[in-house]
Amino acid sequence: AFEGVALYNESELEYFQNTMALLDKEVRADIFGGAHPVWTKVRDRVPCYYGEEVKMENVLVADGCMLEGEVEDSVLFRQVTVEEGAEVENCIIFNDCVIGKGAKLKYVILDKNVTVRPGTELIGTKKNPMIIKRGETV
Repeated sequence: AFEGVALYNESELEYFQNTMALLDKEVRADIFGGAHPVWTKVRDRVPCYYGEEVKMENVLVADGCMLEGEVEDSVLFRQVTVEEGAEVENCIIFNDCVIGKGAKLKYVILDKNVTVRPGTELIGTKKNPMIIKRGETV
């Protein structure tokens, strides 16, 4: 299942491709199937909140997220907020990011603590994802 997936990242593009590979069920089963324990910091946080109108498809979601918009083919780290009407597709969103109402993100990597203002559009491509650095407001 790891065919075509590098075990390390030499570029932002390889990081994006390797992280997005986690959305493949076979890759996840190989990594998290129990043969190789994965150790991480325990953080006792609240579970995710899924709003009544949320639409999700093929998404990895960490604890503490507040989800009310549409998310597809993406990886969401802890404490991510996707407000009502926001659309997130093919993105990697790090801890404590807020995606405002009606924002549209495609092929984007948001580092920690990024705020995307309501109505903002951030569009990258599969071969050139847009990267927003830590703590930015866009």
